[in-house]
Amino acid sequence: MVKTYYTDEQIETAQNKSILDVAHALGYDYKPVGQQGHMRISNVESLRHLELRPESNTFAWYNQDKKGNVIQLYRELTGSTFPEAMAYLLENEFSVSSYVPIEKMPYHNPYNFSETYTKAYHYLVNERKLDFEIIDLLCRKNYIRQETEHDNAVVQWVKFGSIVGSNIESTNPNSSFKIISGNSESNFGFNIMIGEPSQVKDIYFFEAAVDALSYWSFNKDTIRDTMLVDLEGVKVESFINFQQYAQNLGVRLPDPSHLHICVDRDKVGQDFYNKVNIYVDEATGESLISDDRVPLESGAKDWNEYLQQTYEPDYISVDKKGSEFDSARIRKRTNGTYLLETYRANNLFQMIDCNDLEQLKKAVEDYDMTRIPHNDLKKFNLIPDEKGNKLTKEDDELEA
Repeated sequence: MVKTYYTDEQIETAQNKSILDVAHALGYDYKPVGQQGHMRISNVESLRHLELRPESNTFAWYNQDKKGNVIQLYRELTGSTFPEAMAYLLENEFSVSSYVPIEKMPYHNPYNFSETYTKAYHYLVNERKLDFEIIDLLCRKNYIRQETEHDNAVVQWVKFGSIVGSNIESTNPNSSFKIISGNSESNFGFNIMIGEPSQVKDIYFFEAAVDALSYWSFNKDTIRDTMLVDLEGVKVESFINFQQYAQNLGVRLPDPSHLHICVDRDKVGQDFYNKVNIYVDEATGESLISDDRVPLESGAKDWNEYLQQTYEPDYISVDKKGSEFDSARIRKRTNGTYLLETYRANNLFQMIDCNDLEQLKKAVEDYDMTRIPHNDLKKFNLIPDEKGNKLTKEDDELEA
């Protein structure tokens, strides 16, 4: 059986095997090209755009838009999995590359953070439709921060209690982008554990943090004892690394069916699923790893797109009396407390926590409650008083 976990030292040893020696051992000839000492595969027509770079012990496959190290080269040329490539490189003798990589510095936060997170919250909740309680919690716990230069959201990666990397998400819906911060730990990403590690029974793997949070939002009422993981793409190395990390935290999965693949429903996602699908029932030949991508019939590509398709507002909108630009939204938390969000020209201005109905009444007394449909008020057991500008509660309405 092929080993599935490798230490950092073993991975480094495999990566240092000469890429020229490995290509030659696989039956490929190469010839010099250009002035930089690069080599190009010469005896297979379909590989004539594949260039070997001994000075960095890497390759670039131009017409396939692929590049990487010797482990990735072996996998590309043989169609093997990461564990199979590791086994081949460690079990066979090759010369060691003279390439000396530049030492990667530990992650250091490059951003100045704001004391508030209204822009990040507004984008993730109102634009991406993520659950407001989940985002509010992660912001309060500093998993999500807001940087000061452009007010973008910074999703931080936590490993053994320390921040080892992050990615930055644009909060401007007109210029969407996501960038991994410099010196972030390789083959890692955002992750969150719902429950104690010793009780966790399932790990869900996503291509992006927003997809992981979308799945959590979609299954908020039922998800328990679960670890959600952002692979930052479709990296098999990250898939293996996170399983090892979970084990080190004390997670013990009952069997491979508790590994859930939730990557995008596209060709790249399917290729990834095929690569990591190394656990197969010997009797039936069926996969033991769970395929939890978005339902095929939905037509959605990923979990955030699916969430937006099925989204229903979880708030009451309030217009401010005498203003056509100011408004508010009332949200009720699962613990019975309230969040009042005030908006100016559709931009989130302030977030006010209200521990009970009396605090909420005081917070919204400047808003004209008569504009709220009665059915909306009943959802939160709130009704307007006779004057229409304050909230009251009635026992019979609360019991209804």
